[in-house]
Amino acid sequence: MRRLSLELVPKKMWGKNVRSIISRENWDALRWGLFATTIKPKFCKIDFGYISKRESVQCLTCGSEEKSLELHEEWDYDDVAFVQRLVDLVPVCEDCHLAMHYGRANQVGLEKRAEQQLVKITGLSQNQVQEEISSAFEKWRWRSQHEYKLEVSFLNQWIPDSKIHLHWLEHPKRWVGDRLDAINWARTMLDSDAVIVDTETTGLLDYPKVEVLELAILTTGGEIVYESRFRPRYRILKRTVAINGITNEAVRGEPTFKQEYKKIFGALNSKIAIAYKAKFDEGVIQRTCDLYKLEPPDIRWECAMYAYRAYKEVGRFKPLPNSRHTASGDCLALLELLKQMARNH
Repeated sequence: MRRLSLELVPKKMWGKNVRSIISRENWDALRWGLFATTIKPKFCKIDFGYISKRESVQCLTCGSEEKSLELHEEWDYDDVAFVQRLVDLVPVCEDCHLAMHYGRANQVGLEKRAEQQLVKITGLSQNQVQEEISSAFEKWRWRSQHEYKLEVSFLNQWIPDSKIHLHWLEHPKRWVGDRLDAINWARTMLDSDAVIVDTETTGLLDYPKVEVLELAILTTGGEIVYESRFRPRYRILKRTVAINGITNEAVRGEPTFKQEYKKIFGALNSKIAIAYKAKFDEGVIQRTCDLYKLEPPDIRWECAMYAYRAYKEVGRFKPLPNSRHTASGDCLALLELLKQMARNH
């Protein structure tokens, strides 16, 4: 078992981590391959060798066995060259992870729970734990005055440099919890080199043969960088035709997704992509790539629907205003929505 110790991330480095520089697909694959979950992701593109099906996974600090753990990023700090170097990825339980990131626990009012875990696992007294916390915060305050450079070559044993996107840190992913967050999120997205993506499909994600039928990619400056319909491998469902109006006959002469994929990959790979209900667009692009045995592009997805819900201060689903049920039309509608949110209009 590993020693449970405090790891307070310097303030200027908040949000700058492994999860922020690789695709969710690769992060899920790391969690599976490094024994943080019993559920193998559907799109696992990293080869970890043979790993048998597992019933549980074990926290490497307290030994508790669960169905799912958190994958802790362990960093080493060079306080002379100001380099924050990744040295390990460790599966740990929620309580141990909370104790490691005591500063975060303190922010969200869970410091007592974190302290109890430290006492329980380390065997230290309450006073000794408080001394460790004071020492960790003293070091944290000093480090928080400086900007560190991320060094993540540790990842190269599983992920090549081409799939590690340090430029995503220029616009770090942020939690959108209220209206002010949503306004700032929209402004950040419009100032970035993100693209807006929309798809029309042959069905919903509950349809096993769903694939992309129409795709549009738009810059935040309003330029359409890609737009096309595709001839699908399988027939379009009638219920889908009733929504988007695209019939099997209408796309009979169109290229296939595979024939257009070089252009699509070039327009999407390594990009921050904004979509309305992003899980759907992400899922259907993944499904279509899988159908044609294509490597999916590395994308960091941003969901505008969640931001819009926070902006409107409602907890339920909100449809895209002025949706036209065409890929390019909905990209333009989403761009206009981003501008309205950024202006707080």
